[in-house]
Amino acid sequence: MEGWGAKQFFSIEELVKRWGLSRWTITRWADAKLIETKKFGSRRLVPVSEVVRVESVGLPSPRKPKDDAPPASGPTAAAQ
Repeated sequence: MEGWGAKQFFSIEELVKRWGLSRWTITRWADAKLIETKKFGSRRLVPVSEVVRVESVGLPSPRKPKDDAPPASGPTAAAQ
């Protein structure tokens, strides 16, 4: 594949190795629109520009924020 020019996309597998995260975490981020991806048939690829953006601003938190926790209830909640 010589002559195709500079790399334009990373596969999810490449990002698993590069970022040290699970495939499922990266896929969840893509589904939640935290990272931009492009679909080519059944393959989901991440543009190099998006990898640069994410690495410059930091990776999204892989866990749900604490704000999604249900409100406290029970005897300890009344004491607060």
